[in-house]
Amino acid sequence: MKVETEFLRVNDVSEMLGLNRRTVYSIIARDELKATKLGGQWFIRSSDVTALMGGA
Repeated sequence: MKVETEFLRVNDVSEMLGLNRRTVYSIIARDELKATKLGGQWFIRSSDVTALMGGA
């Protein structure tokens, strides 16, 4: 079984959604987008971004 997960950073998500980085941080803070902080950077699954956009 092969499992692949692509992780994005806040900058990537902001570009994908056409939002300001602060807005992405706010969405994360409101728990509308799952994110994990590792080594001072936030990582978001691409599938969670797709779900947020309504395509999941």
